[in-house]
Amino acid sequence: MPVFTTAALIGTAIATGGSIAGGVIASRGARGAANTQVEASDRASRQRERYAREAISKEGESTREAIAREAGGAEGSIDYERSATEDAISSRFDETGRAVAENDAYSNIAQNTYDQRVTQGIQDRDIRTKAVAGRFDEGMERVAGKMDPWYNAGEFAVGELQEGLQKGGDLARSFTSEDFETDPGYQFRLEEGMKALERSAAAKGRTLGGRAAKELTRYNQGFASHEYGVAEGRFQNNQANRYNRLMGVSGQGQQAGMYQGDAYARGAEFRGDTYREGSRFSSNMLVEAGRYKAGAQERQGQFAGNAYGQMARDNSQARLGSARYGAERGYSSGRYEATATYDSARYGAEATRASGRYTGDALYGTGSDLAEYRLGAGNAKAAGQVGSANAWSDTVGDVTNYAVGYLADRPRRRQQPTYEEAIR
Repeated sequence: MPVFTTAALIGTAIATGGSIAGGVIASRGARGAANTQVEASDRASRQRERYAREAISKEGESTREAIAREAGGAEGSIDYERSATEDAISSRFDETGRAVAENDAYSNIAQNTYDQRVTQGIQDRDIRTKAVAGRFDEGMERVAGKMDPWYNAGEFAVGELQEGLQKGGDLARSFTSEDFETDPGYQFRLEEGMKALERSAAAKGRTLGGRAAKELTRYNQGFASHEYGVAEGRFQNNQANRYNRLMGVSGQGQQAGMYQGDAYARGAEFRGDTYREGSRFSSNMLVEAGRYKAGAQERQGQFAGNAYGQMARDNSQARLGSARYGAERGYSSGRYEATATYDSARYGAEATRASGRYTGDALYGTGSDLAEYRLGAGNAKAAGQVGSANAWSDTVGDVTNYAVGYLADRPRRRQQPTYEEAIR
């Protein structure tokens, strides 16, 4: 066989085999690529799902940790607020107690000072009252002392009257012969008359004989008869005069006693008015002191009531503020927890949805790629088959062409040297 014919046949065979092998390799490559794409998509979906679960778990842990920290911070701040509130309340209670105690101390000092001044004022007024009463008493004693002689004389005269007017007293008894005989006027005139008779008889040279004795006896009887009435009159006049003098003196004593009594009455009235005025002053001072002390104690009570009332209102406001702060802080913590939980759940849902979407997209993409790969594999296989057929057709055509060309060119080839000949 000629060399060119053999080479042509070999080339055609190689081309045909290459086309067939290329189709087979392309078909297998398309199938492998599709399987690789499916496995890669599965791995990516699983990995994405694992990452999503891990992210959701971490998000949950972070959320729970944040919630725990927020709750702890809220509890700590609430406890601190409550403790600070109680400290402030305790401090306010102590301050209020000190303020009330200081006010009580100042009020007590003022009350004691007022009491001392009232007591001193009452004592001073008592001293002045006693001094005025003493001076008035001294004046009254002097006035009464000046009236004492008259009063004493009147008292003596009254005693004399009482004694003389008693039964058998000098001012109450009747005139007696004894009184007549002891009457000084009667005795004086009787003695003078007898002396005159005796002188007359002596002058006449007569002695006291019978006749003279008779004359004396007749004189005495006549004189006694005459003088008895006179002596009785004089006795009664003396009684009357003594009575009148005693009555006059007793009247003067009575007037002196009445004057002394009136003076003492006025003195007693003055002393009463003076002491009553002093007592009224003391009473007014004590009443004023009582009112002042009552007012001071009332103001003490009002101050203490207002202070403790204000403290109670402030404490209530502080506790209310602390409770409101705790409620707001607890509400804020709860809202933060709810928001964080909601955000975590939404993140988990979004992550799960994203993971599912990614898995769906991956599966869809893998299916699409698989379909494309399978289509490509089919196309490659068909192309390989077509290429193989074309290669066989081309080979057959080439062989035919070579054969025809060979047959057509035989005459010319015969004229040309062979390869071996050309080589030689």
